[in-house]
Order: sequence, then C-alpha cells, then structure tokens
Amino acid sequence: MAERLAWLLTAEGLPFEQLRIGGETRENFSVTETSTHREFRFVMPGPVVSEAEWQHCLDRLDGLHPAPLYLVLSGSLPLGVPEDFYARVIRMAKAHGSRVVLDTSGPTLRLALPSAPYLIKPSLNELRQLTGLTLETEADCLRAAREIVQARHADVVALTLGAGGAMLVTQDDVAYASSVATSVHSTIGAGDSFVGAMVWALNWGADVRQAFRYSMAAAGAALGHAGTELGSAAEIERYYQGVSLSSAASVVSAPKDEPRT
Repeated sequence: MAERLAWLLTAEGLPFEQLRIGGETRENFSVTETSTHREFRFVMPGPVVSEAEWQHCLDRLDGLHPAPLYLVLSGSLPLGVPEDFYARVIRMAKAHGSRVVLDTSGPTLRLALPSAPYLIKPSLNELRQLTGLTLETEADCLRAAREIVQARHADVVALTLGAGGAMLVTQDDVAYASSVATSVHSTIGAGDSFVGAMVWALNWGADVRQAFRYSMAAAGAALGHAGTELGSAAEIERYYQGVSLSSAASVVSAPKDEPRT
C-alpha cells in the first residue's frame, strides 16, 4: 500500500519523502447511502508506530533545510505515537522559524496549544471538546476562539461551522464567511481543502482575510464533487469571487452539529 501511495503522489507531480515504517499504510473508506444521501466513513486504526520510527520522523523534521515557511500538522496520530508529538514538532519548527498550521482534535490538540502553533482549524464539535462548553451561539464560539488567541495559544483560529460557514479570529480581527452556495455531493476532503488553500494563499503572500476567502472557496468546490474528487483550480477561483466576509456579530447562532469541514 505504501508503494501505491508513492505512485499516486508521483503521478500528481508532488515532491515527497517517504519515511518507512514496519506496518502497512492504513486504508479508510466511505459509503454514501443512495436512498438518504447520508455519508458513512470507516476510519481504520492503522499500524502501531514504534518509538524508533516516530523519533526518526522528528529527527527528519528537525533536519529540514531550508526550514519550510509553513508546516502543516493534520489528522490524528498513529497508534504508538505519544499524544504530545505535535507539541514537540511545533516547538521544534518554531525554533527554525516555521509557522505551524495545526488541524487535529482531542487530547492531541489540547496538549499542542501551549506550544502556540500559528494557526488552528477546529470544527465546531472539536472546539466544544476542547473547551468543554456547549457553544450554543455565535457569541459563545467567538468568545472561545478569542480566549485561545488572547492566551497566545494561536495567532489565528479558523473555526469551521459546517453549513453555518466559518469564522476567522485573530488578535486584531474577526470575520465570518457564509458557506459557499453549492450542491453537496460529499464532505470528503473539504476540511483538507480548506487548510490547503489557506496555507497556499498565505505562502505566496496573501493576507489572512484573503487566505480565508480562498479556504472557503476550496472547501465549497470540494463539496460539489462526489467521493474523493476535489475542486479544480478554475472552480476555486470562481467560488473565490463569490466569497464575501462580514462581521461575525451578524450571525445569530451556530448549529449544534455540523459536517466535518
């Protein structure tokens, strides 16, 4: 399976480095029920990663030269990897001058925050888990996000609210974007598209609001495709033109449950 993944990356023309482990790359799959259009995801636990293997990953990240301007840490940690792994990577990356973008949840997110990543992208449910609060209203969400920023646990919080849009919170700014108007065929890849587009835009010099608009456009483009197909560059640019930002105070409430974006 690892060789298959490497082949797919090569076919896309993406540079990568393979860090081999003893176990096989995990496979996940999704099922869409045609009668209700509900989506079911089956996420496998994957192999256990040994201490020597995850330490090798840390050493390789520490030795990146030149250090990346942005480093994205995304997803749950494999079995065997300590819950503070992302916290260790954040401290290491910041020492080399990299900005870390963190997209994870649960104890891994909680333990990473004191190391102060540059940007975090929780969903509404993930922010609820982090804070232990119900976060019933937009004001509750804004307050929770601001507390993270004011505590210097992140410079930027990009909070996704599923069908309710998304909220951007920094020390000096708050912005809200409505969900892109599109027919939802699948939510697979929308969250990763959100993060990827934001980092891509920031990397070429966009300000955080402009990057936020691109993230909404990329997520919306992904939602319009079935399965694992994502939005094209042309689609993202088209959606970007329709993304407008407003004061988050104009939002009345946030939904209790939302698709993972």
